[in-house]
Amino acid sequence: MDAELPRLECGRFRLGADRIQNILWRLNNGELDGVNPKIVVLLAGTNNVGDTVPAEGDEAKVADITKGLQTVLDAIRSKAPTPPSW
Repeated sequence: MDAELPRLECGRFRLGADRIQNILWRLNNGELDGVNPKIVVLLAGTNNVGDTVPAEGDEAKVADITKGLQTVLDAIRSKAPTPPSW
């Protein structure tokens, strides 16, 4: 896949074991600055699931992950407002 990236003129902004918090930090610290993507694909949230259940239960974890994903989407939209994928 990496060999195809230059031909496809696409970038990949990710690190292994990323959590939503890591993505937000990078977005807030310049990751998409100066980039004008035609499309954005976001794969996130699974590393936040983990194997522990908070005292508030699974629903609290789901709500937290959902809120984090929405925050990531809002950050991406603010930095790259024109992709047709919205």
